[in-house]
Amino acid sequence: MGPEPPEPPSGRRAGSGLWGALRRDPVFVAGAVCLLAVVSPYFFPVFTPSALWTYASSYSVMPLILATLVALQYRLRQVESGAERRFWNLWTLAYGAWLIEHVTFLAVKPMDVLLAHRSPP
Repeated sequence: MGPEPPEPPSGRRAGSGLWGALRRDPVFVAGAVCLLAVVSPYFFPVFTPSALWTYASSYSVMPLILATLVALQYRLRQVESGAERRFWNLWTLAYGAWLIEHVTFLAVKPMDVLLAHRSPP
């Protein structure tokens, strides 16, 4: 058997250092606030069932994609390797393309509904 892990300092639980670090991390705090704001309509009845379905299927993903883009770019400042920077920039580009696609879909969706209900000539 290997050596046993050291005991945490008295009065502290194991892992409290991680939570302390996460609480001081502005990206983690902003992401947690964003996530709580996105899921709040599921717990507080502010929408009708049909509006909640529309929110869940169309609008709830946009703040999460934006939070991911911000987190990727914020952390990129700490990367020194050019290859690693390129890797994370490509991930940012992929999430940006997803956001553009989603916004375009939401912009075109009302026109699709209007054209579907249009009477034939």
